[in-house]
Amino acid sequence: MNANRLLSGIGARLSLGFGAVLFILVAMAAHSVSRIDLMKDAFAGFGQQADAAAGADDLTGRLLDLRLAIGRFLAADSVANLRELDAGYEAVKQSVERQIAAADPERRAGWTALRDRIVEGYDRTLKSGIGIETSQAAADKAAAVAASSVGAMSDTVAAMVRRSAEFGDVSAIATIQDKVLTARMLMRGFITSGNDDDAAEAQAALRDAERKFDQFRRMGDIANHPLVTDGRKNLATLFATLKNMRAAVGKREAAVAEQTRLDAALATEIGAMRGAEAARMEETKRSAGAIAEGSRQTTVIVAGVALFFGIAVALLIGRGIVRPIRAMTGAMRQLAAGDLAVAIPGTARRDEIGAMAGAMQVFKTAAIERRDLAASAEDARRREEEDRRRAEAEAAARAISAERAFVAAKLGAGLHALAEGDLTMRLDETMPGEYETLRQDFNSAIAALQAAVAGVAAGAGGIASGSREIGQAAGDLSRRTETQAASLEETAATLSGITEAVRQTSESARVAQAAVGEAKADAEASGGTVSSAVAAMAEIEASSGKIERIIGVIDEIAFQTNLLALNAGVEAARAGEAGRGFAVVAQEVRALAQRSAEASKEIKGLISTASREVGNGVALVHQAGEALTRIAGRVMRINEIVSGIAASARDQASGLAEVNEAVDQMDKVTQQNAAMVEETTAATRALIGEARNLSDMVDRFRVEAAPAAYARAA
Repeated sequence: MNANRLLSGIGARLSLGFGAVLFILVAMAAHSVSRIDLMKDAFAGFGQQADAAAGADDLTGRLLDLRLAIGRFLAADSVANLRELDAGYEAVKQSVERQIAAADPERRAGWTALRDRIVEGYDRTLKSGIGIETSQAAADKAAAVAASSVGAMSDTVAAMVRRSAEFGDVSAIATIQDKVLTARMLMRGFITSGNDDDAAEAQAALRDAERKFDQFRRMGDIANHPLVTDGRKNLATLFATLKNMRAAVGKREAAVAEQTRLDAALATEIGAMRGAEAARMEETKRSAGAIAEGSRQTTVIVAGVALFFGIAVALLIGRGIVRPIRAMTGAMRQLAAGDLAVAIPGTARRDEIGAMAGAMQVFKTAAIERRDLAASAEDARRREEEDRRRAEAEAAARAISAERAFVAAKLGAGLHALAEGDLTMRLDETMPGEYETLRQDFNSAIAALQAAVAGVAAGAGGIASGSREIGQAAGDLSRRTETQAASLEETAATLSGITEAVRQTSESARVAQAAVGEAKADAEASGGTVSSAVAAMAEIEASSGKIERIIGVIDEIAFQTNLLALNAGVEAARAGEAGRGFAVVAQEVRALAQRSAEASKEIKGLISTASREVGNGVALVHQAGEALTRIAGRVMRINEIVSGIAASARDQASGLAEVNEAVDQMDKVTQQNAAMVEETTAATRALIGEARNLSDMVDRFRVEAAPAAYARAA
């Protein structure tokens, strides 16, 4: 008979309803764990691909460093530069070897072939660079010879100008000087640019000067003049120098082309490998997105099913429990108001409600005894509450440092505690991403189950307390009555403390919500600052481009100034002795123009370097902006969660205030009902049996702040 009543009681209905909901939650947790494993595998592959792409970028940078080291070695040709060259080559090899060691079999073959081509191309690149240096040295030597010959020619022409009376045709002398200087300028430009048109024009200018000397040779009286002979020798030297210069520059350009081809081939191959890794990363990203979307949809569906079952269980339990409890609450209020003639509903029921109705009959006469018992229970509960708060504070401090790494452990611990009947377990830490919804659903389900079990436990505690008090009434009725009254008084004080604690929790949640709002505003303001920084970087980059154009204009002005100075020198030569001072000024102007051109070239190099640095700064600022955007999104999510916690805490505080008021009224009435203790003796044995059955049924569950009377009965 007791078994049948147990199966038809509140505990059986609660176990059946919440068991179905818990089964769905466990299934949802198992599915989430499996999807987490899939996501873990996808992100592991993504990490390998990102490492391979970073390795390709590292190899590109080390090849550039090696190229610069080759250039410095060829420029200085010292032991230190040679060691730097060897170190750069070894760094490139180590970079490739790291990629070979970390790559899977599919990628390892490509990296191995690239390593072999780099080893083979290193010697070719070094030989090509040495060819460039050798050719450039030959070209520079030819340029020095040309400069010396032009200087000698200038001395010859100056001597001819001073002795113009012997030659007669001063304009021919000026033409010779003009053509020689023009050829020198074109030869210098040819060494720098490698444009063969400059060499052809220089040769044509030398031919024109040669024809002018031929005119002097046809003049019988000066045909064998020493100055004419020296001038033709200098012209012959310039022709030979121009020939050597063209050969050296040709070799240099061929070597540069070979080296450029090698660099381009390696860059193309590394770029192709980098692109392949980027494609793999994109594919992995799409796969991970598909897994996440599938997990989200499944979680939504299972959560919907769990919500449906939860609502159905709540409706069924409400129909069989809430209505009788409301009637019982009305009777309790009448009893608290002093109406001792009120009829207690549900005394004929054979479930927990009937047991609670019987307990109400006991409460009419056992109020004074429960007051004393509640006093001692209140102290114990206060200490337990303080211990619980300290434990929660310590657990919260430890949970802050655990963060994401303990998400799976927290879920497992919660499910294990639930399986063991521990309804005090809560997942308090905020979890990242999709786990936050799972944590909230888990806590909501545990809270609902705890509320139901706590209600049953409270009823069982009251029944057990009443039955034990009645059993002891024969021995010492007065002492037990005072103890009961003290217990109820301390219960009222405990409810007051809980109400205050919930109110403080609500206030703390409100403060946390305000702090999160400020953090969100700061994140948005930081995003605006980053946008301004990006705009400023773009303006700096545009200004750098304008400065480069201005430098180009300065180069053009320097070139035109050089030409004007050259023409001025020719005119000064034509003017003879009167133009000598002007020729000196023209020479200084030409030197100034050349220095201006060199300075503009250096400035252009500095501007190019600054532009690259600005580009790097723009990229970094963009990355900072994206990070702040993600932070702002997470802050908004935290703000929503804290708002929900604050609203829930306010509702709990309101409900506890009403319960506290009702318990205070009962405390006053119990002190007036001490005389009713004698009426409970007859129902003691039956009430003890029912209380034992109910206590056994709820004993496997552990809830927060269990009433002292129930704890002793258990």
